[in-house]
Amino acid sequence: SSSAASDVYKRQVNSFAEEGINVINGRMLIGNNFGGISDVSDISNVSALVEVTGDLLIKGTQLENLFGLENIELSGNFSVLELTNNIALTETSGLENILRAHRLIISQNPVLTDITSLASINTIDQDIFMVLNETLTSLNGLQNITSVNEIEITSHDNLTSLNGFPSDSSMSSVSISNNNSLTNLSGISTLISISGLFNVHNNDSLTTLEGIQVSNTGTLRITNHSSLIDITSMSSLLTVSNDVAIANNTMLPSLEGLENFVYTSNSANFHSLAIVDNEAITNLDPLIGGTFSRGNVNIRSNGLLSNLCGIEPLINNIVEFVNGSNFAALNAYNPNLNDMANGDCAL
Repeated sequence: SSSAASDVYKRQVNSFAEEGINVINGRMLIGNNFGGISDVSDISNVSALVEVTGDLLIKGTQLENLFGLENIELSGNFSVLELTNNIALTETSGLENILRAHRLIISQNPVLTDITSLASINTIDQDIFMVLNETLTSLNGLQNITSVNEIEITSHDNLTSLNGFPSDSSMSSVSISNNNSLTNLSGISTLISISGLFNVHNNDSLTTLEGIQVSNTGTLRITNHSSLIDITSMSSLLTVSNDVAIANNTMLPSLEGLENFVYTSNSANFHSLAIVDNEAITNLDPLIGGTFSRGNVNIRSNGLLSNLCGIEPLINNIVEFVNGSNFAALNAYNPNLNDMANGDCAL
């Protein structure tokens, strides 16, 4: 038989078996949807369930695993699979039968170490959102996802590898931020195209971008890294359709790796280039090919930067300049537009 949308914290889990319920028509919430922790610690007696037509939300529980859900499929076109604020959850065993979802949310599970049982999932229609799973060390379990639109991996203090990253070659947005044990980006080599934002931000131990094979993106942001010393893996990047920002990477000595990209040639688009607060960079030579005709350039607070010749073609090519003669400031050398036009691009 089937049941309407059900909140397991409002009923005894035994009742699913007792009533012969095997399909939930609508949302199924296990736990507490209001931020607190429920007393749900065992759902083995819901194993008769084979289908949920809406969202499957597992929130605010004391579950250590998800045994009892092993027969469930999500059948709704917009079904969300969410695991949030489960204080004892160490693994996702029990979700092996789920093949797809509209969204996948895994957040604030403080002792979660193993998501390998998600390896049956091959499609996430919209996005994967993972944040504040402090003990998770890898993404193994997501590697068979060949179709996903957006992914955000944020605030995993013990994530040492991106192994297991979805194998989709094309996404619209990728954000990897605040993962303080991550030293490189190995694991994302199947990712080739990002139509929107590619954001790598504030990963304290990140020393290189090894692993990147991205050839085109809408916007590239590499920002706020205290250990990053090498971005040569960005040499795979060939086109950027909107903006580039390299900012506050205090140890980065060179922009080598950006020498192959060009801005896509749509004269109607505004583009931008920001090289800001990179204390060790001395020149902009790798940017020699990145020109556009309309937009903004901000070269600021790079204390050792004395050679801006790499952007001379860009500065002299712009016909509609948003910030004009203020494009360079607080560097070791700060030429104005006339200087650049006259070839005075370095000390």
